[in-house]
Amino acid sequence: MWFIVGLILGAGLLVLVLWLRSRKIAVK
Repeated sequence: MWFIVGLILGAGLLVLVLWLRSRKIAVK
């Protein structure tokens, strides 16, 4: 149960970080 929740949260965080990076690169 907790493993699945952690996996989903980890994936969400990874996507968020990559999205923010792509936005910063696009802004520059």
